[in-house]
Amino acid sequence: MGNLFWISGSFVGHRSIWSVTVTVILTNFACFSPILMVFP
Repeated sequence: MGNLFWISGSFVGHRSIWSVTVTVILTNFACFSPILMVFP
């Protein structure tokens, strides 16, 4: 049970990092997608 606690705690701790990473990736994709459309 201690291992499960540690895994779930680490997952919750990394969730904010993952959300920030996904937001940055989506922002970069939104910025670069017009360029990709202009230069396919």
